[in-house]
Amino acid sequence: MQKNPLFVLGIWRSGTSLLYAMLNQHPDIKLLYESDLPLLWPLFLSPARSSWAERVDFWNGALRRHRIDPQMLPASVDLGTAFESMARQYAESRGARIWGCKSPNYYNMVPRLAQEFPNARYIFLWREPKEICASVTRAARNSFWFSRRGMLRRVLFGCEMLRRACERLQDSGRPVHELYYSDLVEHPERELHQICRFLGIPFVSAMTSLEGADLSAVFNGDHHNILKNSDEARRQSNPPGEDASNSLYQKIERYHGVWHSRFPNWRLACGQQTPLTPGRWEECVDRLTFRALCAADQFRRWLFAFLPLSCWRTYRRLRYEDEDRYIQSPALIEAIVGPRCTVSASPHRVSKLRD
Repeated sequence: MQKNPLFVLGIWRSGTSLLYAMLNQHPDIKLLYESDLPLLWPLFLSPARSSWAERVDFWNGALRRHRIDPQMLPASVDLGTAFESMARQYAESRGARIWGCKSPNYYNMVPRLAQEFPNARYIFLWREPKEICASVTRAARNSFWFSRRGMLRRVLFGCEMLRRACERLQDSGRPVHELYYSDLVEHPERELHQICRFLGIPFVSAMTSLEGADLSAVFNGDHHNILKNSDEARRQSNPPGEDASNSLYQKIERYHGVWHSRFPNWRLACGQQTPLTPGRWEECVDRLTFRALCAADQFRRWLFAFLPLSCWRTYRRLRYEDEDRYIQSPALIEAIVGPRCTVSASPHRVSKLRD
């Protein structure tokens, strides 16, 4: 069992779930799927830290999805120890020696990850923001999570924030590997060979196919249908010109001009050189709005850490009763919300458990 974690990072709908499934096909790799425990770092500052495992499972069903035994997890520990105990148990139970987590929700958490895990390794997956926004727009039709207000702005500035964090890790000498979604789809064997060299493990041909892949920890939802149903997942990319407004694409083009000057070594920015840039007022409003969205997300996590869990159970009963779009699978409804919550099951209207 290796001592240091591996984090797979990218923005939502950039192909991180596909990459996760491919990596977990390797017998030496077993990563958690969006455990999101580092997001809940305020929990380890609260009196509820002794019940962190119960709260993490309530947050997004992480223990149940990964079949992790909560009795085997330590209580009253720090964030690093808690995450390591979860990830190690999952990897060890499957005979793997590389442990860690894949999550797009870490886009603004990289400095904290680097602080908690100074010897961690990172894989960054990049995708053209236009394609991401088109995919997010499609996913929002049947997903409560992707239909949230400000989601596309989170995507745009989340890409920039993640790029800045990637370059800081590289400047500090941290082990970082980068790849692009288009390359992964078109040349999966080549890209996976490079990842295996980065991790110091032999390449396994099973990684190029999703046949027999364990996707039990992956959330249900229409946006994961291709991943769960067929190997076509690695050969299909969302067309960039559909399901998003022209004004959004024009905004992305303007920010490409900003990125071209700020990130000269980033292929997404270099390949999209444009004389257009956002005006000062537009950029100021966009960035302030993005910061407000991040602050609101963080505030909810602080509330989650300090309010009694009974309050959150009551909140979910009152707000999401008969709304299956919030619960990720019928099996978790009774376990997490309680047997009194009735849900009219509809397999195509599901999403993640989260704030």
